Amino acid sequence: AVPAERNIISEIEPGQIVGEFSVIDGLPRSASVIAVQDSVLLSLTASAFKGLIVNSLEVARTVTGNLCDLISNQPGLVIKSEKMDLIRSKNLSPNLQNMKLLCAILRESNKQCY
Repeated sequence: AVPAERNIISEIEPGQIVGEFSVIDGLPRSASVIAVQDSVLLSLTASAFKGLIVNSLEVARTVTGNLCDLISNQPGLVIKSEKMDLIRSKNLSPNLQNMKLLCAILRESNKQCY
């Protein structure tokens, strides 16, 4: 069980990515992950993950789409920008610059919520 003093931000489902913010934006990690049941994980170095983002359009699209989903599912988050329509439709170009922007939005939202 998760200790009572910890904030549960989300529950991670099979196949989800965790820890990508720090790799994408170079800032310290914003959360820790605690497995509440036996789990099998795939761990990548930062350089391997960045290599996948840069060299695989499919991986870049998946990461960008996941970040867009996280933003779209933030309760009470209001973004007054034409980019919000692109985020909701997952129609942002899957590049590192946009991923950094999405991470910045999520980090700021997480500060306000937790």
